Amino acid sequence: MKIKILEDFKDGRKDYIKDDELTVSDEDGAYFCGNGWAKDAAGQVETGERNVHAKRLDVRNAQHDNSASEV
Repeated sequence: MKIKILEDFKDGRKDYIKDDELTVSDEDGAYFCGNGWAKDAAGQVETGERNVHAKRLDVRNAQHDNSASEV
């Protein structure tokens, strides 16, 4: 899928820069377009609305049951 990047973002280790036009897998293209970060050049995949509202994370303490053993 050929897409146009609408804003700078990073996915994994790759940086995507605004206004770049490039070819990505259909799966990645649909994901990027769905999140509003890119536009499908062919117009087959709708560009989603970007959600810029703050998110609340529910971080919980974790306890590891494994203990170190001597070798």
